[in-house]
Amino acid sequence: MENKDLIRIFGENPIEIVPIGGGGNSKVWKVTLKSGQIRTVKEYYLLCADWQDRMNAEFKAFSLVREHGILCVPEPLRMDLEAGAAVYSFEVGRKVDANNIELEKLDNFVQFAGQLFEISKEKETSSYRAAKANCLTQAAIEEQLECRIKALKDLDAGDDDLAAELKSFLTSEFIPLYQEIALWRRGQLQLAGIDGYALKQGEWTLSPSDFGLHNALLKDDGTFVFVDFEYFGRDDPAKMVSDFMLHPAMSLSSEQIRRVYDGLDKVFGCEEYQVRLRTLLPLVGLKWCTIFLNEFLPHGLARRVHAAGKDIEFQSARRLQLDKALKQFQMINDGYEDYLDVIVNN
Repeated sequence: MENKDLIRIFGENPIEIVPIGGGGNSKVWKVTLKSGQIRTVKEYYLLCADWQDRMNAEFKAFSLVREHGILCVPEPLRMDLEAGAAVYSFEVGRKVDANNIELEKLDNFVQFAGQLFEISKEKETSSYRAAKANCLTQAAIEEQLECRIKALKDLDAGDDDLAAELKSFLTSEFIPLYQEIALWRRGQLQLAGIDGYALKQGEWTLSPSDFGLHNALLKDDGTFVFVDFEYFGRDDPAKMVSDFMLHPAMSLSSEQIRRVYDGLDKVFGCEEYQVRLRTLLPLVGLKWCTIFLNEFLPHGLARRVHAAGKDIEFQSARRLQLDKALKQFQMINDGYEDYLDVIVNN
């Protein structure tokens, strides 16, 4: 980030600027001012058409949560459209992963999800924006998958052996399994009497849409600060739980998944939620396969390079992502009807 932007934002030249990471779409900086104040500055990826939408969504989400007395998210302080950046309070905490977190600390995630669900029932949030890639209707996940499949099918493989391998996999294996699962899901929803559902207030929840250990900081008091709300909005609790259980950045053990699953079942649990979760989960898993393959699309690798701040070796990055997709696909192909049980109990 350029100094001129920081000087405009803060009215002074910061004495220290330290990169502290970011996601696939952003860079994050720790900025220390002459006054001793420390701020977090998040720079959104300007070449992505929805950068301003993501910045507004995150800023508004943090504001909403804190207005309800829930202080486990950063305080939003300022947006700067010229720099494509927002300023937040600097939260002291450390990244943790599944290998170095006590089981009971995962209850923080259940508690926060419950707090968001309670806010979701209030009149003021009845028309809140939908989360990015939400599953508020039955058809949503299929529409998202078909859009992603088309983008991958339209790739020009040329002399690219990896791209040719990907396209062959899509045609011969991925698409047939997707169609089979979609048909099975329709039958299960019909049996439950909820075929063609569209969730109403009280059924949907407000969701960060990228909820998990990878987007949380553990504080010294054992609580968490939750970050990265760029896609925040209304969503199906079943989608929120599916993403938590399947997110590749966490690599949770079955015991850890079970702890959170049981806790969230007490928050969201009803018969229809369980049916939606069981039938949505394998399709969300297939969607993760297509997300892994973003590096094959023109914008995917460029966004990754922006966030990393360095060049990424093109072919090895794509090989790695294709192998991830193939592994995830095989798990679903081995038994999508029991996929929830496999994830929770194995």
